[in-house]
Amino acid sequence: MKFFEIIAELKKVLGSFGGAELAFGKAHSIGENTIIPVLRTVIGLGGGGGTSSSGKEKVDSQSENSEGKEAKSNTAEGGGGGGAIKTDPVGIYVINHDKLKFYPVFGAKEILALLGIGALFALRLFKKTKKGK
Repeated sequence: MKFFEIIAELKKVLGSFGGAELAFGKAHSIGENTIIPVLRTVIGLGGGGGTSSSGKEKVDSQSENSEGKEAKSNTAEGGGGGGAIKTDPVGIYVINHDKLKFYPVFGAKEILALLGIGALFALRLFKKTKKGK
């Protein structure tokens, strides 16, 4: 498969995703509330291709032109690609009658970051009070 054919296929696949569908999940009704999940979506893609010529000429014994045997260049083609889609929950929207409210979701990374910042702040405050005595 040629490089531009790969890009065309990739475009078809990515075109099947709706823009908002990557960030917002399907709405669910629970009682009088409608809940819509919110996601952080990251897409990473990479690929490449190329050709290489060895510089040696290859003679095809079955095809002849008017001057004798036809010489063909020994050329190699290659290509490849890959990708990943990662989603993380950010929060949920809750719709109740005419009211809309967002509830953020805190993961382990966010909690550890807040604890680390709190510990650094407490350590700095402890050092300042110790120097003042």
